Amino acid sequence: MNKHMSCVIFFFLVIIHPNLNYSQVQKPVYHIIKTKKYIFSLSNKTFYENNKNIKKKYPRAEPYSSIATGIFGGFVLGITIARFLPGDTSHDLLLNKIRGAIIGASIFPFINYELMIKRAGIPNELNRWSFDCGGNITQTNHDRQNTKIGYLFGISRHYHFGDKLNFVGGVYYNLRQFLLMNQKVYYGTSSFEEIRNYNITFNVGYLDVLLMPNYNITISNFHFGLGIGPSISVQVYDNTNYKIFKVEEVNGNINDIDFAYETDEPSYTLPYFSCFLNFNIKAKRLFAQFKIKKALGKSHQIFPLNDETKLSTFEFTFGYFLN
Repeated sequence: MNKHMSCVIFFFLVIIHPNLNYSQVQKPVYHIIKTKKYIFSLSNKTFYENNKNIKKKYPRAEPYSSIATGIFGGFVLGITIARFLPGDTSHDLLLNKIRGAIIGASIFPFINYELMIKRAGIPNELNRWSFDCGGNITQTNHDRQNTKIGYLFGISRHYHFGDKLNFVGGVYYNLRQFLLMNQKVYYGTSSFEEIRNYNITFNVGYLDVLLMPNYNITISNFHFGLGIGPSISVQVYDNTNYKIFKVEEVNGNINDIDFAYETDEPSYTLPYFSCFLNFNIKAKRLFAQFKIKKALGKSHQIFPLNDETKLSTFEFTFGYFLN
C-alpha cells in the first residue's frame, strides 16, 4: 500500500513541478501562438524558443517611448524634407511644410518601432506586412452630386496582441472623385464680380494614414474581423476640373450661391480627420475588406473655392499578406 502511495505522490509532483520537462516547460502557458522558430505566450506576451526544452526568453517590446520619439522625429524630418520641395509662392512652401510634418509624424512612429524591435533582437515573426488595392466611392454634403469610382492602394503593418486581437497601421494613396453639377459660384476680385455656373469634377489624391484595433473570430479556415479607428487624409495631388456653362450678373443678391471665390490668393486645402468602420475576411494569405470612412467635420477641400466640405468614403479592397 505504501509503495502504491509513493508512486501516486511521485507522478503528482512530476505534473505540478514547473522546472521538470514533462509539463509546464513544454508549454509555458496553455494559450500560445506557434511560428516556425518561436512560441508566443498570450498570457505574458513573451516569446520562447519553439523546442521541447525552452531555455531562452526574449524581452518584451515596449512601444510607448518609440512612438513618442517617432512622432517628434517624424515631425522634424517631415518639415526638413519639405523645405527642398518646389513651390511657386510662400503659400506653397508653407503648405509643403504642413503636409510634411503631418505625414512624417504619422508614419515615422511605425518605422521607429520596427527599428527598436530589430535593435533589441526581439522576434518579429507574428507581425505581418500586407499590400492591398481596390476602389472607392466618395460622397459629400453638397447638393446636385453624382458619384464616380476612385481607387486606392497601399501597405499595412499588422501587429499581433493575441489570437483574436491585432492592431493595424496603414498608409494608402487614395484618389477621391465626384461630380458637382450646376454649382453657382460667386466670383469676385478687386476689379469685378459675377456669378458663374460650373460643373465641378473633383479629382484629388490623398495620402491616408490610419490606425485600427481589429477583433477577429475564426470559423473553419476563415477569419472574420471588425475594426474601428481614426485616420488622417492629406492632399498630395489635385486635378479638379471646372466646366463653366453660364455667367450671370450679381444684382446685389448672392444668397442662393453654392460656393465663393473672393480673392486673388485663395487659401489652400487642409488635411482632415476621419473615423472609420472596417469589416474584413481573411483566408491564409488573402483578405478582403470594406471600410466606411466619414470626416469628423467640415473643412476646405475644393481648391480654390471657399467651401465647407464633409467627405464620406466607402472603400472596398483586396489584399495579400507578404509574409
